[in-house]
Amino acid sequence: MAADPLNEAAAEVLLRYPRPLWSVAALPLGNRGGFSGARLWRIDGAAAALCLRAWPAGFPPQRLHFIHHCMTRARAAGLTFTPRLFSTAGGATWTEHVGRLWELQEWLPGEADYHRRPAPAKLWAACAALARLHACWQSMSPANGPCPALIRR
Repeated sequence: MAADPLNEAAAEVLLRYPRPLWSVAALPLGNRGGFSGARLWRIDGAAAALCLRAWPAGFPPQRLHFIHHCMTRARAAGLTFTPRLFSTAGGATWTEHVGRLWELQEWLPGEADYHRRPAPAKLWAACAALARLHACWQSMSPANGPCPALIRR
């Protein structure tokens, strides 16, 4: 069976980030059942675990820029359940390689298991976190138009 070319690309992308962030090869995880179509790799870095993400081919850079803006704003507001983004050696929070956009972020432990083990406290915590995000982002200028998710589908 042929090697996955994205695994080689992931190794090349890591070279764009400061070496102290990572010290071992990236472990391919596929897309882990996500809806975005992104591919993921886990890297056990020197100081912490990291997640390398390759967005699907054709993902719009302006959309990723907006996502990173929202994530950065949430982290600055102290919302540590939002992963921290790491910058390339050139200072950008994402890079383009082999027709995909790539990002490196903090690996946040946990498991989405509400359907297997529902609990009122979990639901309450999820709603509270969502409310904190909305409060953090409420002053951002909204764009007028259809929901981006509907346009993508």
